Amino acid sequence: METRQQTPNRYVENAPGKFYVVDTCNGCGLCLSLAINNFTYNDDASYYYIYKQPQTPEEEEQCKEAMELCPIDCIHDDGGKYESINDGLYY
Repeated sequence: METRQQTPNRYVENAPGKFYVVDTCNGCGLCLSLAINNFTYNDDASYYYIYKQPQTPEEEEQCKEAMELCPIDCIHDDGGKYESINDGLYY
């Protein structure tokens, strides 16, 4: 029997832009400790997401470092290739 892996989905809370967090986040908080100006957590602190895209080269580097060090590999950079669809929902 063949098993399929589910493709992770972006959290809808992510701010529009190139960096985003997917639903495999386990809420460890490493990203927040590295890029406090860009990450925050949901209401029950079970996962983190990008609430503000980087605005400075320093913030960009911090987000890249968080992405590289994330133990779950749930932070991604799509290079800004996706635009808003369906009344502001992002995928």
